[in-house]
Amino acid sequence: ATATTTTADDDSNSSTTPVSNDDDSSAADHDVAIITPVIRRQDSEDTFSVIVEEEEEGRQRQSRISVAHVLEINGEVVYTDGDPNAVEPDGPAYIVVNEENVEIEKPWYCKRYIQAMLVVFAGSIVAVILIIGALQKDADDEVGEVSSVPSFTPSASQIPTAVPSDLPTHMPSRNPSAVPSMSPTTERYDLLRSSLIAEGVVDDEQLDDEELSSSAVGQAVHWFVHEDTFEFVLDDSSTTLLPIEAQVAQRFAMAVLYFATNGPNWRYGLPDVWLSSRPICEWSVLDWEDYIVGIIDCKDDVPTRISFYECNLSGTIPPELFYITDLEFLSFAYNKLSGIIPSSIGLLNNLGELYLHENYLSGVIPTSIGLLEQLEVFRLSKNILSGTIPSELGRLNSRSIYLDNNAISGSIPSELGRIGSLERLWLEYNALTGTLPTSIGLLKNVFEMTLDNNSISGTIPTEIGLLTSLILLHLPRNQLDGVIPSEIGMLAKAISLTLHFNDLTGQIPSEISGMKSLKIIVASGNQLSGTIPSELGIMSKLDRVLLYDNLLTGSLPTELGLLTSVARMAFDLNRLSGTIPSEIAMLRDSLTLLSLLDNKLTGSIPTEMGVISPLQHLFLALNKLTGTVPSEIGKLSNLIALPLSDNDLSGTIEFEGPICTLENLVELIADCHKVVCPCCTKCCVENPCPAEFYDIPLDK
Repeated sequence: ATATTTTADDDSNSSTTPVSNDDDSSAADHDVAIITPVIRRQDSEDTFSVIVEEEEEGRQRQSRISVAHVLEINGEVVYTDGDPNAVEPDGPAYIVVNEENVEIEKPWYCKRYIQAMLVVFAGSIVAVILIIGALQKDADDEVGEVSSVPSFTPSASQIPTAVPSDLPTHMPSRNPSAVPSMSPTTERYDLLRSSLIAEGVVDDEQLDDEELSSSAVGQAVHWFVHEDTFEFVLDDSSTTLLPIEAQVAQRFAMAVLYFATNGPNWRYGLPDVWLSSRPICEWSVLDWEDYIVGIIDCKDDVPTRISFYECNLSGTIPPELFYITDLEFLSFAYNKLSGIIPSSIGLLNNLGELYLHENYLSGVIPTSIGLLEQLEVFRLSKNILSGTIPSELGRLNSRSIYLDNNAISGSIPSELGRIGSLERLWLEYNALTGTLPTSIGLLKNVFEMTLDNNSISGTIPTEIGLLTSLILLHLPRNQLDGVIPSEIGMLAKAISLTLHFNDLTGQIPSEISGMKSLKIIVASGNQLSGTIPSELGIMSKLDRVLLYDNLLTGSLPTELGLLTSVARMAFDLNRLSGTIPSEIAMLRDSLTLLSLLDNKLTGSIPTEMGVISPLQHLFLALNKLTGTVPSEIGKLSNLIALPLSDNDLSGTIEFEGPICTLENLVELIADCHKVVCPCCTKCCVENPCPAEFYDIPLDK
């Protein structure tokens, strides 16, 4: 039946709007309105109050409707016979009323009419989908197939009320928060389900999980079933094809990766190619340096190299990814990934390189990594991993293991000594404890070992001398004690030896001269005693000798003048005595820093020092030096800092003399009650000088 309703605006203009009702028994000859009210019972038994909120202005409008004028509730015809209980709905409802005595203003009425049309349209979509589903089920039943509908099939309330007509009929929904909008096609879903189960990616319980639809797996299932248009090749006699189950599982795993790591926000245009209808081996782009990112290599249509280096991935690493067991290279470096490293990583039997550094990964290092016999490079640096280093890593044949800058605790497992192929072992900046295992002496091929900034205790094992390939040995900022073993001199290839800020005692062994390639030796902040070995003089490649803050005694060996490549020497905060050897002037082409502060040096400042033209920092304060400040110091045109205070120097530093006119000099400190110094930046008027006088930042 069709009727019309006439409503009047305040401006006296009127409009006529048809309202259709498909139920023959409903209000055929009445003026009706379809409204969406909030129903409240009033004092009168035969009257309801209709309260409607205006969306634009936030106001409410109220009308009273007698039960005698109610024709339908929620699409069902009612016969009231004046009985209020016959029509009182439970909560908000769609009501058709006889408008004979009901005044409804046009704006409110038009909104409700539009809403009614949307409801009718949505109901039509639901009906069509249900009919198609029923027909499909009947067809499947005829051929004896059993249809399986996954638990994430949406309800009718999830169906959109309107579909824009200007959109293409197929557009992948690449929003990780998307909810499936239609029932999956049985054939493609069954293909996916059987493939995932056959490949061991998921099981029946996972696919039937009620929470599946909101997970990355559920979204990947929805995409594969409803949106992916890729056609799988089932048979081709001209080539060897990957089994269909493996093809499906790999494509699915790539979709899970997309949804689990916030795919729409990936960089370099990756979201434009990922989840496309292309084969997955074409899902790659060039980054800003023209490196390939995405799936960068395949063999026989199987991904073997995947790189997302600095691609703005966030979220977690999905375990499903590791069912692509032919992977040889995997990089997620420099992203924002969090969560744990899935134990299923142990399935990657062919993996040779793994780069997960510079993320926010947490949890423990999975022991299953020990199963990766082909893993050569293993980098987890700069995450927030905790727990211990798994002893299972001793099964690896790796060349490089990087676990630095995490929160890993416990001791270094002796099993690491079994990795005879190991060349790099980086464990610095963790919370490691215990002692250095003697088994490290078995690492004959290691050339970089960095263990600094931990809490490792005990002595340096003599087996360290067996590491004849070693180039870098960094052990600073631990709790090591005992002596420096003489066997360290066997490290003839070593370039850098850092032992600072431990509790080492005893003398610096003269055998250290065997380290003929050494460029850097740092042993500051220990309790080393004895003299500075004169044998240092034959280590001609030394660039940096930092032995400050120890208990060293004796004089500065004249052989230091043979270190013609040295740039920095720091012996401050010791107990050295004697004079400053004039042979220091032999370092005229290389020396930039000489720190002798806070010792017991005597004698005068050698005039020969004026020829060391690169010199920038010359720290001579807190000694017992005598004589005048030689004017030759004024030839040091690069000099920045010259603390001379707390000595017994005398004389005058001329205001217009060569020292005061040095252009780069920013710190000149002297005992101004002993030395006339008109250009000093700080003057000490009594000894000792305040400690803050020597608060000079040094790059040692």
